[in-house]
Order: sequence, then C-alpha cells, then structure tokens
Amino acid sequence: LRGGIGMRRAGATGSFEGLPFSLNLQYLDLSSGVGYMYSKFRFKPYLCAVPYFGYMVRAWQIIGSDNFDLKKDKVLKNSDFGLFIIPGVRVSLNDHIALYSEYKQMVGLANIEKSSGQKLNNRGFVLNLGVAATITKQ
Repeated sequence: LRGGIGMRRAGATGSFEGLPFSLNLQYLDLSSGVGYMYSKFRFKPYLCAVPYFGYMVRAWQIIGSDNFDLKKDKVLKNSDFGLFIIPGVRVSLNDHIALYSEYKQMVGLANIEKSSGQKLNNRGFVLNLGVAATITKQ
C-alpha cells in the first residue's frame, strides 16, 4: 500500500505569437494505491499504480509582460485526477536501512481546460533517490 498528501507544482514555457509565455500551476494532491515488490534478495524491484486527486491552489500565466490569474478568472477547472505509475528498486543495506531509486510518471486523465474545443492534461515525471528506515517494535 502506498499513499500520500502533498503539494505539486507544474508548468510550461514557450512562445505564443512571438511572445514568451509561462504557465504555472500548483496543486494539493491526495493519493492512494497499491504495488508489488519482488523481495527475494537485497535488490528489490517494485512497481506501483497510484491514483491521485489534485485540487488547484494557484494558477497563473505570463504572456510577454502581461500576468493572468487563471484561478481567479476561472479559466481552468479546480480539480485534476490521474495516475502515478512508479517503477523502482530498493537495495537493503541491513535489516533497518535501505537505499531506493524510483521513477514516478504522472498521467493526468482529466481535461482541466474549461473552454470547449481545447484540451489540457497534466503530465510529468519525477526521479526520487532516497534512504528508507524500517522502525520495528521489539
């Protein structure tokens, strides 16, 4: 089992009709899912599928020198949902400490654009490296 609550920031940059633009979105995410870890050896590969729900906290866009508050203007939907697909590997150093590395692919399933004829989905990825500690009661 795997779950979490956290903040996610997303965005894009480019040019629109010759002007530079940037799109910045910030979400509060809630996620919960399942996975499988092959744990026969110290080297333990795993795969998780974790659905998420996100609530938009902030959204703004800059085109040239103009700033737009997309949340206040209600241009985008406030909610997003999708799936995190997470392959990874955990390497046990001893009974209590392990190192891990995982790739977290986010696939947004909701069209967050309110305008008809337009489509905007959240997509992204994260590479996590870390240390995991197991706490046991004796």
